[in-house]
Amino acid sequence: MAPEIYFSALDITDKPENRNPHRGFSTKSDVYSFSICFWELATRCFVGEYRTPFYSDNKNLQYDAAILIQVARKGLRPILKPGIPSALRTLIEWCWQQNPDARPNTEVILNQLKNLEDNYNSNPSIWNQAFAYNHPQ
Repeated sequence: MAPEIYFSALDITDKPENRNPHRGFSTKSDVYSFSICFWELATRCFVGEYRTPFYSDNKNLQYDAAILIQVARKGLRPILKPGIPSALRTLIEWCWQQNPDARPNTEVILNQLKNLEDNYNSNPSIWNQAFAYNHPQ
C-alpha cells in the first residue's frame, strides 16, 4: 500500500487544514503499486527466485500492519538484489518514491518501458547475460 493511503486513514479525524495533501487513492498510489509488482517480476526474472515483498527481507516484521507503518513512516521498500539491470532498478525506485509528486505518471512510465525495450533490442547480450547469470543451464 502506498504511504499516502496509510496517512489518509490517519487524517480522517483531523481538521481539513491539517490533512495531508497526498491522501487517498490516486494514479500516483497506483504507480507505487506498479513498482511493487514490477519489483516482484524483476526479482523473479533476474535474481531467479520468488520473494514475498517485505517479508522475505525483514524477518522481524510479521504483521501487515507493521509493514504498512514502516513503509509509510520509515520509507521501507523491498530490497533490490544485485542482478537487476540498472535501468529497471532506476524505474522501480522512481515509482516507489515516498512523495507521490516525485513519482512518474503513467505516460512517463510507458515511455520508460519503451526505452527499456529499445535498450534491450540494441543490447540483448547484456540483458540476456544478466538473465543467464542467475539462471544457469
